[in-house]
Amino acid sequence: MEMEPFIIASLILIACVLFAVSGYQIGFLRAGKGFGAGSGLTKPGLRDVTVRGTYRTQKRGMRNLTKKLKDYFKSSGSSEFAVEKDGESRIAIRRLVNEGKEEERLRELAGLNDVIPAEMLLSFSAEDNETVIDAECRPGMYLKISRYVQSDFEASSVKQAQEGCGRFMNRVLVEALGATPVRGPQPESVSTLEETVLVRNTPSESQINEKIRDLILNAKLKILVADWIDRELFRYLKNIKGKRKRLEVRVITKDPRGAGKAAKLDLERLSKIVSPANVRVNPRFHDRFIVCDATCIVGSPSLASTGKTKYESAICTNDPNVVKGLETHFEEIWNDEKSKRPKV
Repeated sequence: MEMEPFIIASLILIACVLFAVSGYQIGFLRAGKGFGAGSGLTKPGLRDVTVRGTYRTQKRGMRNLTKKLKDYFKSSGSSEFAVEKDGESRIAIRRLVNEGKEEERLRELAGLNDVIPAEMLLSFSAEDNETVIDAECRPGMYLKISRYVQSDFEASSVKQAQEGCGRFMNRVLVEALGATPVRGPQPESVSTLEETVLVRNTPSESQINEKIRDLILNAKLKILVADWIDRELFRYLKNIKGKRKRLEVRVITKDPRGAGKAAKLDLERLSKIVSPANVRVNPRFHDRFIVCDATCIVGSPSLASTGKTKYESAICTNDPNVVKGLETHFEEIWNDEKSKRPKV
């Protein structure tokens, strides 16, 4: 009986310690969700604060382009930006951040203005007698999210950041390189949040066509097409041909034998846009979907202009399980013994 008060006191002490520890852990997890790069509705996603644009200028070498950009920032007094070559055909323009001790670097990152441009990446490619520039501009909040620097972003900050990055991109490329805008600047249109939506074509709207067009025009890594070889798709693919060297485009479709002259002509047109090595035909194939980077559309509509006068529907999702499943399905058909290169 003499030990009872001691036992009770010990149990109370242990309970207090557990409560404090669990409270700290819960608070930490909440804080992590508040400023983490993958946080859902409380923070913008990385894509939401990236602005892209395409420009053209007279043909120049990388050394000349780098020098022009360095001279521009020097003459404009923008000494807080550094210009450096970032690969064979890419230049990085980055706001200078102290690369000393980790604490100092994080403190300086946290002090960056959320909406002021923090870095811009310029990828160059030659086309005819011109240089094509694909630009990506990111504000301070992008660096904070990507490095998990705690900060609160107002909902209006994202729009301000997009507008600021667009002005910065236009000013630098037009003034420094004499470039002409071709497309953009425009915010990244693909959301990082998981979502599954219904897209429709009706006599008055063409949501499916517009969604596929936007996904193709914004694709950076891969486009996998399963039987969506309507002529409007050819136009979308032509718009990106040769503009992104790392972009993989592959197509699987039905074997055109016995399908009539029109199907064979369409396959010939496709093979001129996408190399025959990147096209497969399969007599057992009966499918219809498209994967663009981390988003896919599944359905049976037609992209032809006549399809716009009909009621059609499809599912668009960036659910990683669905996208990964379709990629695996695509590879299985691609490697099927019946899948052959088209004879064109």
